[in-house]
Formats: sequence, structure tokens, C-alpha cells
Amino acid sequence: MVSQISKKEFLKLYRDILKSHRILQEPMKSMGDSYVKNEWRLHKKVKDNKVLNKFYTEWDQYLNFMDKQRESILDQAMEKYQQEQRAKSNDYTNEEKELFINTLVGKDLDEFQINQLNKDQKEKLNQLKNETKNLFNEFNQDQPENNNGNNNNNNNK
Repeated sequence: MVSQISKKEFLKLYRDILKSHRILQEPMKSMGDSYVKNEWRLHKKVKDNKVLNKFYTEWDQYLNFMDKQRESILDQAMEKYQQEQRAKSNDYTNEEKELFINTLVGKDLDEFQINQLNKDQKEKLNQLKNETKNLFNEFNQDQPENNNGNNNNNNNK
């Protein structure tokens, strides 16, 4: 049996997801916000309750994941801050400093999830992957080097 989800519930989920992105750094935040807004626009006029329930359930699971990840990110941020304070006192090697700066977020789709995607969804996922790579490349090129007088050109790898 398919239960009907109210418009109010959908809007609350939408707002909560966008709020959950506040913890993300650019360009991930703007890319995530854009993707969510686009998905909501695409599903705005869908009338099939099965599709709407699946849509709501998947995005609700995403929100739960983001909430858990937010806690992890906050913990990592605190640890990173403490490590950066130590790094400023030169207690770390350049390689260790680089590891602290690069904190990963997100999760991979498992094989089952990928096999459940239709051709259009796989194409969209591949497009998203390519856009993400391009967005990160552009973002990294726009960032000024912050060496604070240290020569950290990754020559020690």
C-alpha cells in the first residue's frame, strides 16, 4: 500500500536537505544545492504515488546520511583544527599536514544500487561525476596558495 505524502512534508524535507548542505565546503555545497533543486523541479508535477514515495524515501535516507555525516564532519573539523594548531608549531611533516587538509565526505554507491539504475540514471550519474571533477578542478585553480612562508609544493611525495 502506498501512502500519500503531503506537500508540506516534501517542502520540509527539501528545506532540511538544503540546510544539511551548509556544513559542506565549496564547491560541494553549491553543486549539492543545485542538484537537489533540479531534482525537485523535475519531480514537481509527478502524480504517481509510487514514484513520489520512492523519491521521498530516497531523499529522506540521504538526509539521514547527511545528518550522520555532519556529526562526523564536525568531529573531524575539531580534530583538524587541533592538528593544524600542532602543525603550526612544526610538529608534523609536510605529508601529514597534507593528509589533515584533505577530508573526504560522501559515500560510494554499492554494486546493487548501480545495477538498479536505468540507462538515463546511469548517464546522469556519469554526467554528475564529470561535472564534479570539472568543478573541483576549477575551484582548486581559483584558490590562492596558502603556504605561509613554507615551501609545500608536494615535492616530498
